Amino acid sequence: MTVHCTLSHDAPKSTPGGAPCVKEGVRLWLGAANSCPTALAKPINTGAARQRGRSGAIVSGRARVFGQFLRFGLVGFSGFVVDTATVYALRGATGLYIAGLIAYVLAATSNWALNRSWTFAAEPPAPVMKQWLEYLLANSVGFVVNRGIYAVCIWQLPIAARQPIMALAAGAAAGMIVNFLLSRKVFTSPPAPPA
Repeated sequence: MTVHCTLSHDAPKSTPGGAPCVKEGVRLWLGAANSCPTALAKPINTGAARQRGRSGAIVSGRARVFGQFLRFGLVGFSGFVVDTATVYALRGATGLYIAGLIAYVLAATSNWALNRSWTFAAEPPAPVMKQWLEYLLANSVGFVVNRGIYAVCIWQLPIAARQPIMALAAGAAAGMIVNFLLSRKVFTSPPAPPA
C-alpha cells in the first residue's frame, strides 16, 4: 500500500527508497517499513494502493487497471469470436435477431469465465452462480448498447444483414468501455475502510 505523508518545512528533502511521501506535490521515497520518518507528520492513506502483480513485482493502481483493461480486451476479442461463430451458425435456423441473442449469452458466459480466471484473477473469488448472475446483470447495460447498435446496423445497412460481423463488431466496440467499468465492480472487492 502506498503511504503518503505530509512533510514539515524542516524535514529532510530525501529519504532512502520505498513508499512515497508528498510535500507540496513532490514525491519523496521512504524506507521499506512503509512508515514516515519522525520528521514527518502522521501517514495519510489516500487509497492509491500498490499491489503485487502476477510476476510478484509491486505495481501501481493505474498499471493494474491498465493490465486488467488489456486482458479484458483480449477476453472480449475471444467473446467476439464466440459471438460471431454462433450468429453465423444459427442465422439460417433462427434469423439474425434470435441468433444474436443466443450468441450474446454464450459469449457473455465465455467472457465471464475468462475474466474470472484471468483478467481479475488477483481478486478474491465470489460464489460462482452469484457472480455469473451479477456479471450478466451488470453487463446488461453493455448488452443494450451492444445489441442496440447490432440491431440498428442489421436494420439500416443491407451489407450488415449480409455480413453480420460488421454489426457485431460495431456493437462490441460500443459496449466495451461500459462493460469493463461494470465488470470491475463485479470482480473487485470494495476497498477496506480507512484505519
